[in-house]
This record gives sequence, structure tokens and C-alpha cells, in this order.
Amino acid sequence: GAAGLAWIFSDESFMDAIPFVSFGKVRGSYGVTGSDRIVDYGYLSTYGPGQVYQESPGLVPTRLANPDFGWETNRKLEFGIDIGLFSDRVRWTTSWYRNRSDNQLVGRSISSITGFESFQANLPAEVENRGWEFELNTSNIINSKFNWSTSFNLTIPRIELISFPNIEGSEFRDRLEVGRSPFDIKGFKLIGINPETGIYTYEDVDNNGSGLDNPGDFQFLGEQRQDYFGGFLNSFSYQRFELSFLFQFVKQRGTTFSTLFNAPGTRSNQPIEVLDRWQQQGDISDVQRFTSSNGTTAGVAFGPVGPTSRGFTDASFIRMKNVHLSYLFSKTLLSRLGIQNLKVYIQAQNLFTITDYEGLDPENQSFSVPPLRTIAGGIQLTL
Repeated sequence: GAAGLAWIFSDESFMDAIPFVSFGKVRGSYGVTGSDRIVDYGYLSTYGPGQVYQESPGLVPTRLANPDFGWETNRKLEFGIDIGLFSDRVRWTTSWYRNRSDNQLVGRSISSITGFESFQANLPAEVENRGWEFELNTSNIINSKFNWSTSFNLTIPRIELISFPNIEGSEFRDRLEVGRSPFDIKGFKLIGINPETGIYTYEDVDNNGSGLDNPGDFQFLGEQRQDYFGGFLNSFSYQRFELSFLFQFVKQRGTTFSTLFNAPGTRSNQPIEVLDRWQQQGDISDVQRFTSSNGTTAGVAFGPVGPTSRGFTDASFIRMKNVHLSYLFSKTLLSRLGIQNLKVYIQAQNLFTITDYEGLDPENQSFSVPPLRTIAGGIQLTL
């Protein structure tokens, strides 16, 4: 179920004293939804055909029974205010939301001696997604020949694990912590490169002299998520010309490009930065020495069993997402040719990206093909 309440306060008589406020509304809502991502008869044990024994087909278990799991639950709360100023030439919207979900349907790990590595169950964790959303729309110039409007939106999301009963006895004890974000990565913290050996050195949390004990040397390294994101759109029209462009911006922490490769020196492609590696005692570098195998001491230090602080970097960017330019021919001219409408246009996507990220693309942070730069033109004709 759900309920909502709103008050358009701009219709009240006391607002006559503030004539430039043309519209005003406060609103709130609360609702509970469920998710039934459960296969049919998922609570039952199921079997499938196995090997033939003495000319008779056998059966093997394909799913473990769990009569206790059910729907996920999501409780959504939101408050907002909508403001219009100067006959709605300026329109502002602010919203605060909080979504709490529990009983998440996940695959819970179990000992493989049961014949399975996981089974479908509800996670007793409660996760809170909250944040702010802002939207501004302005009509900057309006007249018979020239118009200019602007739109801006900004979202600031946050996520937190607010409860997890008996987390110490679960398979998530080394990865999650109540009060932190589920995206707060736990792993090895890089200190630097040993100038004598040229190998990455990590902080020895448990003080046993190794610095690579999983999870003994694990610590929280920070969140790999978006701090905020949004867009900025401008639209212009002059007589029969129209121009619009949209910028996309994201402030985030992402995956370091160099960690997508194998250890420098192994038989694989490498980024050019590995040429600045450590080569002799006393060298100061951000890239450790070459190694011939991932199994050597240097290879293990490059890719230990678990995340490292070396694997995360600033992946923020600003991208020119869309540009559109068009011209609509005069109907007076077109009527002589028996044409109702004629428009020519050119549009482009992903024209350029401003970022300090060193990989192929700060948005997908992988070897995948980045968003393609596309430029197209066309004619719209109506007879």
C-alpha cells in the first residue's frame, strides 16, 4: 500500500503578499512494495535426470528446499517542494527520499559438501538508500524572435547498511559492516613500492610481518560509487533556427585502468605507463618491477587475493552528451512548391569528454567500447 499528501500553498490568501511566487506545493508520500523474484515452486527441492544405471535413468538434486523464504520488502518515503517564480519562468523542485529494503533474495553460501555452493534465501540485512534530487528549469529569454531556456538536475545518492543481525556469523562478516555503505570496499591498503625490491608493499594490519593476509590485513578503503551526478541542458531558438546541447557530469570513484591488465612483464598487452617501472635500487616509481609470472612474489603483490587501494581512482567526468541544430524553412516559400514542412538538422552524441581518468572510458571503466561519437544529419519533409 501507499499514501500521499500534498498542499498547494500558493493558492492560500497569505501568499498574496509574495506576488512573485506563482506556484508552490509541498508533498510527501510513503509506501511499501514487495519483490517476488522467486521461481515457481522455489521453496521445494527439485531433481533432474542423472546418469543411467543398469539401463534405468537416475535423478540428481538440482535445488535445495527452503520453505522459509518470501518476498523482499521495500519501504519508500519521500518529501518534496515545488516552487514556481515569476509566472513560472523559474521552476524549482527539491526532493528528499529514503528507501529501506530488507529480506533481500540472494544466494546464501553453504558448504560444498552438501552438493551445492549456495541456496536461495532472504538476507536479514536492512539497507537504506537515501538522497537529494534537485531540478531547475528557467525560461531566460522569451520574445517573438529569440528564446532561451535552461534545465539543470542534480542527484546526491547515499546508501548504508543499517542493520544485519548476526553478521559476525555470516559469510559477509569480512565484507560488510553495519553503519557503512555496501559499496565500501574492504581490502589491502597500498603503502608504496619498496625502493630496495621494487615490489608493492601493503599495510600489515595484523602485525604478522606479511602484509598480505586475507582477511587479516583487510581494511576499509573507501566507497566505489557515484557521489553525485546530473545534467545541464540549454535550448535556443532564433526565428527558424533551433539549437540545444546537453552536458552530463558525474563525480565518482572507479576502477584503476592499470589493474585490468596482468602483472607488468608477463606475456600480455600492457599500458605504456609500465615503461616507467622500477628498475634498480633507489628508483622511485608508481609501477613495480617487471615479473615473468603472476605466481612470483612481484606477481602476487600486483594481484593479491582481494581488492587493493591501488585498484581505485577518481573516475569523474563531464561529457558533451547531445547537440542538436535544425532549421525550419519558411512556409511561405514552401507553399509555392507544394510542401507543408521542411526541416534540415544535424545532431551529435558524445562529442567530447573532460576527465582525468586514464582508461578508455570513465563511465564503464573496462575494456568495453566507450560510447561512440556519432554525428548525423537529415531532412524532414512533409508534403
